[in-house]
Amino acid sequence: SDDASAGAWSPLLPFARGGGGDLLTSSLKEEELAAISQAYPDRIMQADLLEEQELSAKGGLINQLIEHQDALDKVLAKELENQEIIMHIDKLHTEGRHVAHMKKVDSAKWGAPADSSNDMGEVRAQLKLAREQTLAVKQNAAEELTRLRGEAGAAERAVGKMQMEREMKDGMLAQQREQLGTLEAALRTAQTREEALLRERNLLHASHHVKARTKHPAYPQRCEVPDDKVSWRARWADYQPVAFTHGAVHANNRLVKAGGWADPPDCTLLKEDWRTRVTFESNWCFDPEGRPLNPRGRTGMCERGLLGKWGANQAADPIVTRLQPETARLQVVAILRKDTNDWALPGGMVDDAEVVSVTVRREFAEEVGAIEDEVERRKFTEMVDELFVTGQVVYRGYVDDPRNTDNAWMETTAFHFHCNGPSADRWHRPRERRMR
Repeated sequence: SDDASAGAWSPLLPFARGGGGDLLTSSLKEEELAAISQAYPDRIMQADLLEEQELSAKGGLINQLIEHQDALDKVLAKELENQEIIMHIDKLHTEGRHVAHMKKVDSAKWGAPADSSNDMGEVRAQLKLAREQTLAVKQNAAEELTRLRGEAGAAERAVGKMQMEREMKDGMLAQQREQLGTLEAALRTAQTREEALLRERNLLHASHHVKARTKHPAYPQRCEVPDDKVSWRARWADYQPVAFTHGAVHANNRLVKAGGWADPPDCTLLKEDWRTRVTFESNWCFDPEGRPLNPRGRTGMCERGLLGKWGANQAADPIVTRLQPETARLQVVAILRKDTNDWALPGGMVDDAEVVSVTVRREFAEEVGAIEDEVERRKFTEMVDELFVTGQVVYRGYVDDPRNTDNAWMETTAFHFHCNGPSADRWHRPRERRMR
């Protein structure tokens, strides 16, 4: 970044980074968006709850099915055991009959012995007892089988009921998901409308940039652009902007130099980048050579000047204010730029993949906190950490900057941090600062 010095608590005054755009506090105010935003978390919680209930019901259903299967297995095992017992008893019964028959044959052939009647009575008694035991076993087995079948039927009915409840819950969950999808679509539509309205207001209230048409110390003289020729809609067939890209930009080509921060000279190599690059102004517009056009109009210079990126170069600026303890006058932290001798906010460029809020804190600490005394520097760091816990975005958009060209320009995200009460008194009085 450019050299600057003399950071100070200064009264509110015009800054180098200004122009264009509305405060974000004037964003879309529609009851529909508020209602959708309020209902969205509740719908998500309901869907999560239904999913948990569904998982719990499925777990209970699986456990009951396992128990049912175990019960049926026991019934089958018991029935097989009873069948084996019955087959054994029938076998004994058959053998007993055969013995009795053989004794009758022997008696008829050889003559019955004196105690044959007693033997036959004993055999009959044993057969009768075996028959009674067989009937008792069969009856017990039938009763046990009936009981187990009743329990299995009750389990099946419970499973059927749980399946019906699960189907009902599945239907409710599907309905909730459909409603969530509708809410998400409505929310995206509302956000798209809000962004479109913001861009339209930025363009509607945008004034002709002034500093972007002035002489920068490191630039050659620009082609003079009158106010009525700034807009790209104004016809100017003889417009011949001065082509200029600083040597430092060429030396930091990121495709050639490791750690480089500048785009390549050939803008056509960035066709895929335009899909992801951010601009807070209107949609990207390009000249016949494929170079992006400054959304605020002509500057009298083409290519990139000192700016590393084709198109929007994103910065972050903190607006740190306080009420002066003695006079209660509103003050703001500002730095005096060495290159243009203009007062500016102590911000800086957003590095690739860097969070904007991190950039704001880093740049403020670097540009305002260049304190040699270690104790004072530690106190300053503590105050910055305390101050930057909260902050509100108050502006996103174009910056009227003397570094801008027809094909590269500055945009910023401005955060407001206000020092209240005792914290405002802890800040030191103005002192010399040096900016990286």
